[in-house]
Amino acid sequence: MSQSVLVLIATVGWLAAPGPLHSQEPADAIIERILEEYGGRQALDRISGYSVEATIATVNGDHGIVSRIFRRPDELMVDIQYASHRELRLFASDSAWRGSSRDDALIVSGPLRDAMILQVARANIPWILMEADRDFTWMPDSADTAVGI
Repeated sequence: MSQSVLVLIATVGWLAAPGPLHSQEPADAIIERILEEYGGRQALDRISGYSVEATIATVNGDHGIVSRIFRRPDELMVDIQYASHRELRLFASDSAWRGSSRDDALIVSGPLRDAMILQVARANIPWILMEADRDFTWMPDSADTAVGI
């Protein structure tokens, strides 16, 4: 499945979240607002990626620091440092690896790889929306609520 299709599926899911549609605003206008939240088209044109660092807590009580580095169009590194261990996930050019370091990272496939593809697609949403060469329109369901674009 192509990255663009995954991003559109993710965007549709976000736009179709339960709740009333606040207006009959055209989908293109909503997409422009999304791009503005990322700094606008000019800012997005100037950068090719980003990094984020945050603290995390898991359901089993582990705490750690997660670092994400994304570089367009399809490179992602997720480095999670827990108190007791490290988890490293890498994705580049359709290949995925996972391990506790770059030295022991093994190629992964199936659901683990698919999850990384989705993470890359989500990281790439603003640029994919910006570069989309099509008009977006609402596809209402029978109750006239937005279910997709």
